[in-house]
Amino acid sequence: MVGTFALAGLALMALHLAGCSGGSRPGASARPRNPMPEEPLIVDIPPGVPGGRIVVSILGAPKSFNVTVSNESATNDVISGAVWEGLLEYDNVEQRIQPGLVSRWESNAAGTVWTMTLRKGLRWSDGAPLTTDDVMFTAAVLADSVLRPNSASLLRQGGKFPTFAKVDDLTFTVTLEKPFGPFLHAVSGPRIIPKHKLEAAWKAGRFSQTWGVDTPPDSLVGSGAFVIARYVPNESVVLKPNPWYYKFDSKKQRLPYLDELIWVVVPDQNAEVIKFKSGEIDGLYIRPEDYDGLKAGEAAGGYSVVDLGSEYGSNFLWFNENRGRDAKEKPYVDPIKLSWFTNRDFRRAIAHAIDRESIIRNVFHDRAVAQHGPIPDVNKEWHNAGIVRYDYDLDKSRQILASAGFADKNGDGKLEDAAGHPVSFRLNTNSSTKERIGACTLIAEDLKKIGIEVQFQPVEFNTLTTLVQQSFDYDAAMLGLSGGNPPDPVMAAGTLLSSGATHFWWPNQKTPGTAWEAAIDSLYDAQLGLSDTKLRKPYVDRIQAIFADEQPAIYTVSRRGFVAVRHKLRNARPSIFRPYIVWNAEELWIDPKAGGETASK
Repeated sequence: MVGTFALAGLALMALHLAGCSGGSRPGASARPRNPMPEEPLIVDIPPGVPGGRIVVSILGAPKSFNVTVSNESATNDVISGAVWEGLLEYDNVEQRIQPGLVSRWESNAAGTVWTMTLRKGLRWSDGAPLTTDDVMFTAAVLADSVLRPNSASLLRQGGKFPTFAKVDDLTFTVTLEKPFGPFLHAVSGPRIIPKHKLEAAWKAGRFSQTWGVDTPPDSLVGSGAFVIARYVPNESVVLKPNPWYYKFDSKKQRLPYLDELIWVVVPDQNAEVIKFKSGEIDGLYIRPEDYDGLKAGEAAGGYSVVDLGSEYGSNFLWFNENRGRDAKEKPYVDPIKLSWFTNRDFRRAIAHAIDRESIIRNVFHDRAVAQHGPIPDVNKEWHNAGIVRYDYDLDKSRQILASAGFADKNGDGKLEDAAGHPVSFRLNTNSSTKERIGACTLIAEDLKKIGIEVQFQPVEFNTLTTLVQQSFDYDAAMLGLSGGNPPDPVMAAGTLLSSGATHFWWPNQKTPGTAWEAAIDSLYDAQLGLSDTKLRKPYVDRIQAIFADEQPAIYTVSRRGFVAVRHKLRNARPSIFRPYIVWNAEELWIDPKAGGETASK
């Protein structure tokens, strides 16, 4: 949506005048005094003081406010969890499942039928009751074979969605074809959506076009701690408290404490650092290159820098292997290039030609580690340390290419395929992330050494996601995934399964297009039926081994995570999982008297 110039300018002025964490503190008295639900969730946290605001940043503007079909971080950071919640919650620091909209659950002895009970008195942000009917509607949308939301893949077994059945207004059952070990993790992922607001659009076939960023905020109804108050395209999203939220502290104060949670859209990471140093934003997930400078400025700046350890996420490069065609029957990928990209030896050779240690040293300032597969080694429970590694070796890369028919046939220093076509491709990444730009620049230089020309073109983030998820008009791309939360393989279903939306190289396949993808699908389904992690692990190890052998995605590095958090922000518990600082936004409050205390107090 395109806003008027005057409106956009006024919005920025309002943010500037409001400042960051100080602001006005109208407190709880300015809020509607709606009654407590019959079964509230009393949160065990140090009670805070209502009022104030915090400002945080995102590198790209949200693409939608439809939480069911959203599939990129800029949207999910803002709305998933804060505005719409799932049945269960996950404590990012303790790393455990805990009650949420559902207060209790149990399964039969076989683990094939789960009975779950919603809290009494839940309401949507517009005051309408939140009941089992909303859960049934959400399940129907997730199971929609046309929509195929990515979050639905978490619950599928062998491609089949479980059966949700209503028992009464608060109770429902979920019936599985066979035991499902990570069921509680999987069922916590999808967000519950309001039947009374979205059913008509779904029945009319307009669901994926509903609740776009041009939707009037007062018509967006959620279950989370916040509601969307206003959105200025490409500038800011302002969240305010949900007056019917079901969580309270020990003093019976309704959460959240904050009057406003403001997300400011910034063009790049340099702008984020500038805004943090100037006091315009209250928390920052920082780059390794900024660590030393920000660490040195802690005392004077009134903030703490926290080392969260290695990321569970990753950065990787992949080639477009999509065999499909557009509406005019034109292949998504040039057939000549497709023959390269679908050649396993070509991908392996590229993997050996990437100097990960150079990327770690020059881009990440030695605050990263090499990664060779889909599950990083920080995930000690699930990582397979025995997968094949693709260490930097240009001679080996050349040997693999030669055996596959690629060679410099005319002595011009450039590689040709067996038919004499020069090997050249376009590589895209998002222009807002300096680290990916730096990594891609080095990769282009590495590949030039083996005679491959790379046209590196950074593009705006939303443009890139459109290329890789909708138009498929690209050759190769580098992006990353933040890592599953919780860090269980079931959370990676969208990437590992051939039917997944984040199976980027060839997404949303109706049936596996290759034998190795079929093998991974089968192994994935097999491990779901086992409740014991030790029994699941060999299957997950084999999945990683196949993935590393085939190299559909060429992993580069996994960086260390750092955050800087203002001392005024109380109840902060920064997490390595997104959205790093405000994942527990309903618990956060502003203490204007805070001085040099640590951010977590």
